[in-house]
Amino acid sequence: MQICSRCQETKQSKDFYNKDVYCKECRLEYTMRWRANNPGRQKEYNRKWKAANPGHGDKWRRENPEKVRASLNKYKAAHLAEIQAWQRDYQKKYREEHLDEYRKYQREHRRKKQERLENE
Repeated sequence: MQICSRCQETKQSKDFYNKDVYCKECRLEYTMRWRANNPGRQKEYNRKWKAANPGHGDKWRRENPEKVRASLNKYKAAHLAEIQAWQRDYQKKYREEHLDEYRKYQREHRRKKQERLENE
C-alpha cells in the first residue's frame, strides 16, 4: 500500500508506476495538464524521441493490422464531421490551385477526341 502525494489516498502498489509518488490517475492528470500548458516543449520532446527511436511501433503495426484498422475506424467514427470538413476544404483548395491545369487538360482531350473523329 502507498499514499499518493497528490490526492493523499492510500492505494495498492499496482495503482502506481514504478517508483512514482503519484498514483496513475494523478500522474495522468498532471501529464495532460503539463502537455496542454507546454505544447512547444512537448512537440520538441516528441521530435527528439522519434529521432532517437526510428521505426518504433512499425513491427507491432505489421503484426497487428486488425488492431490498427480498428483504432483508425474508431477515430474516424469519433471525428467524422471534422474529417469531412477537412476533405471538402482540401478538395476546394486543390481545385482552385489546379484549375488552369485541368482546363488545359480538358482542351487537349477535346482536341484529340475531335482529331480521332475526323480521321475515322
